[in-house]
Amino acid sequence: MSREPAGGGRGSGAREASAQELAWWQRTEELRCRFERALTRELGRLGLSLSTYLALEQLALHDGHLRITELAEEVRLSPSSASRVVDRLVRDDLAVRMPSPGDRRTVHGRITQRGMALYERAVPAYRKALAQALDHAPSARGGVDDPYATPGRQSGPAPRTER
Repeated sequence: MSREPAGGGRGSGAREASAQELAWWQRTEELRCRFERALTRELGRLGLSLSTYLALEQLALHDGHLRITELAEEVRLSPSSASRVVDRLVRDDLAVRMPSPGDRRTVHGRITQRGMALYERAVPAYRKALAQALDHAPSARGGVDDPYATPGRQSGPAPRTER
C-alpha cells in the first residue's frame, strides 16, 4: 500500500517548486537571516529588541496609538506576546496603556515622546542593517534570477535580436 504525503501527490494538482525557485528561496532566506542578525546587532546598541522596535514602529505609524490586538496583528505576534512587549514599553516609559473611551474591554497602546524619540533614533539603525544585508543580496552574488520574475524566465528587458 503506497501512501502519498499530506496535501496530495501528482493527482491533486499540487506542484513542486522548481530547482530555480528552491535556489531563490534558499538565498532569500539567507538574506532574511543576514538582515535579522544585522538588525539585532544595530538595535541592541540602542537597547531595543526586534519586537520592541516593531511595536514602536507600528505605534508611530498609527498616529501614536493602536489597539493591542491590532498591534499583535501588525507585528505578527500572539496577543499575549504583544501584551508583554507593551508591558516592557510601558515599564521603560516608551508607551502607555489607555482604555478605549467607547469600550472598556479594549486597551490601546500609545507611544510616548520618549518612545517616539527612540524610534526616530532606531530608524537609521534599521536602514543600516538593511543596507548591510542587501550588500550580500542574492542578485549581488549571482546565480539567482529576479525573485519577481515569472519562474523560468529572466526579468528585465527582452534580449535584443539582430535582424
